Amino acid sequence: MADVGIRLSGTIEVLRDGEPVAIPGRRVRALLVMLALSAGRSVPVDTLSRGVWGDDPPERVRGSLQTYVGRLRRVVGAERVATEETGYRLDIPADAVDLLQFERLVTESSEADDPDTESARLDQALALWHGDPFGGAPSEWIEQQLVPELTERHLQAVERRIDLDLSDGNATAHLPMLRNLIERHPLRETLWMRLLTALDDAGRTAEALERYEDLRTRLADELGVDPSPELQRVHQQLLTKEPPRIEDSAATPTTATPRQLPPAIGGFTGRSDQLIALDSAATDSSLVALHGPGGVGKTALAVQWASRNHGHFPDGQLFVDLRGYGPGEPVDPLDALDALLRGMGVPGNRIPADTESRSALLRTELSNRQALLLLDNAREASQVRPLLAGGSTTTLVTSRSQLRGLVSRDGAQRIAVDPMPTDDAVVLLADRFGIRADSSTTELAELAELADLCGHLPVALTVAAERAGRDGHHRIAEVNERLRNEHERLGTLTGWADDPSHRRTRGLLLVVRGVGRRHRPDVPDPRSAPALANRHRSRRRPCRRRRPHRRATPRPPHRPAPPARDLAGLVRGARPVARLRRRARCRQTR
Repeated sequence: MADVGIRLSGTIEVLRDGEPVAIPGRRVRALLVMLALSAGRSVPVDTLSRGVWGDDPPERVRGSLQTYVGRLRRVVGAERVATEETGYRLDIPADAVDLLQFERLVTESSEADDPDTESARLDQALALWHGDPFGGAPSEWIEQQLVPELTERHLQAVERRIDLDLSDGNATAHLPMLRNLIERHPLRETLWMRLLTALDDAGRTAEALERYEDLRTRLADELGVDPSPELQRVHQQLLTKEPPRIEDSAATPTTATPRQLPPAIGGFTGRSDQLIALDSAATDSSLVALHGPGGVGKTALAVQWASRNHGHFPDGQLFVDLRGYGPGEPVDPLDALDALLRGMGVPGNRIPADTESRSALLRTELSNRQALLLLDNAREASQVRPLLAGGSTTTLVTSRSQLRGLVSRDGAQRIAVDPMPTDDAVVLLADRFGIRADSSTTELAELAELADLCGHLPVALTVAAERAGRDGHHRIAEVNERLRNEHERLGTLTGWADDPSHRRTRGLLLVVRGVGRRHRPDVPDPRSAPALANRHRSRRRPCRRRRPHRRATPRPPHRPAPPARDLAGLVRGARPVARLRRRARCRQTR
């Protein structure tokens, strides 16, 4: 019996043995939602009818429901949907449904005996939440009845998690999330209360007062009411707060030297040319930018180089994930500066409220220090520029963008990070599998093919190696066979993504559908006319209305495209197949 997992946060998705399965139609999705939220328990026919059809059920409810149950059984497995006397039961564990697992962890957090355990359970629960319930409700009844309840449960969990950090004075890290939630729920005053308190704790009382005034005006204009008594009390506390004493403002920063870099990857392989280039660039310039496609290993390279050269930075190593390409919204320079200054030991009451003043204070704090500043996952030069320290501090930036503005205006040295060469990719895979360099030619050839099929991207190589080594034995040939089939390639590489911390990487693997062909000269270019013409010829139905301007014979083939060397090239290589599938679906619906 296949393992079944169901994701209802941000989407509706069924995974069988870790691989996504298509769900046919919104009625089936609505039925799945109703059964999944009661996994392991019988759901009456009347309840299912309300969830699927609302107040407008068909004349033969049971017959129509049986039809949709049959379609759902083809998705999750016939043995997973049991027929009961009064309804149906989805026979899977509750923890196989992400929202039920979320509910369990939130409940456990409320029963925890200490704040640390409560925080840990809430962190685990919130990691399972990836967006609005169901990613758009499949029925009006679900939209009206279930979505508000689940959304409220999520917001309560977020607010409780922020409260735990507020009590410890560590709520600054939640400011970006609070802003994002307030943008989606602008009249939820409990979020505003926590935003004002967090801003005040960060030394930004003036900004907190401005935001309160914004909310007061909005409530008066849209609802004709004043803020709640609780929110007014928070506002009054901000107004009557005593200014910090002089000795507090001049408090000496902590003497601990910041060492914030993530741990270096064990068994780091290859990249000798880039490491040498980094040594040279850091000697010539205080600003170096690593750029390359997502999943190519820029962060791992930067951390590896910084770890090898930690002795050159005796005054500290600072790290900020700018989230330029996710997860979530990019980090505002104002918040990044707050984190950097606090990392240097600057008390919150000394941190200014505006970006320019914070940037000036950062330059002052680092002016006489030999430190490293690693700005990871930047989106554009304007996000990075306020964080540049200059002086004797070395700033290392990673980005998918080439950051031309940093080169032309700020004198950055730029280093490209490309997909790994074949030799390095094979060594990486061999280390993962414990295969020696003098192993059989067959094993090494399988590793080389696996590297080609993964586009030489380290993230894809790592995922494929995990898949091949699953169950305690290496199935390289089997994984290669599955990766050759473009229809299974994505599922093979993303079936591991049950860990929410890896969810962002799932998007990077979408482009690996067409990578193998682009790296194998013996296979025709998927964009060539013969490949497109023959792709679905066997499934083509006679067309009753032929358009006179269409060619009766395929266009002549053009010269095969060179192998893609960046993420955009891989995406372009996968687009023709997507277009063919859309055309095939259109023909089948005529």
